[in-house]
Amino acid sequence: MSDPAKDDLLELPRRVWLLPSQVAEYLNVSSRKVRRLVEDGKLIGWKPGKKSMRILRASVIALIQEAISEYQEAHGIFFDSEDSTDHAE
Repeated sequence: MSDPAKDDLLELPRRVWLLPSQVAEYLNVSSRKVRRLVEDGKLIGWKPGKKSMRILRASVIALIQEAISEYQEAHGIFFDSEDSTDHAE
């Protein structure tokens, strides 16, 4: 039996190339949506066969980072790159 606490925290598999179903589960979308993201150039995919496809893990991470940045920009959430501690002298 699986641990319910771990089921809530899905981790993207640590392989270089992932199956569309793995990416779909992680992003909580359908495998068809993942294939469309590849077709639209938002994810990097490779077709080792006629029907099979693999997705580059790094492109999934980049897509998530881009979405986070867009959300932060749209909502005025900005983080300083410098240390936020007080440097009073």
